[in-house]
Amino acid sequence: MTKCKQCGKCCEAIGLHPQLTKSHVRRCARDPELAPFIDGDVVCEWWKRISRDKAISVNSNMAHRPKGTNFYTCLMLDINNRCPVHGKDKPHVCAGYPNKGDLTAHPDCAHRKATT
Repeated sequence: MTKCKQCGKCCEAIGLHPQLTKSHVRRCARDPELAPFIDGDVVCEWWKRISRDKAISVNSNMAHRPKGTNFYTCLMLDINNRCPVHGKDKPHVCAGYPNKGDLTAHPDCAHRKATT
């Protein structure tokens, strides 16, 4: 497996399933059984909705996401597209990237090419 280059492209354009809106995430975050896995505060406070066109301009593979996909960008990325949150403080929803989750890899992502 190739180590992630930390380019930030997977967090600059995030595509969530059409049913996963911010209001749905908020409802799930209030459910005691789902709350540990949802990180509703992160999605609702750290992620900003972006247009499909913006998501595709960041990551052309986003064009293949299903109709109705909700696109976001992470507001926590620094000027170099790096996440400043690491270790035990990293939210559950973010902790698996780029190794786990529904990642739509950037076409130039060396990490994904090496693991597929």
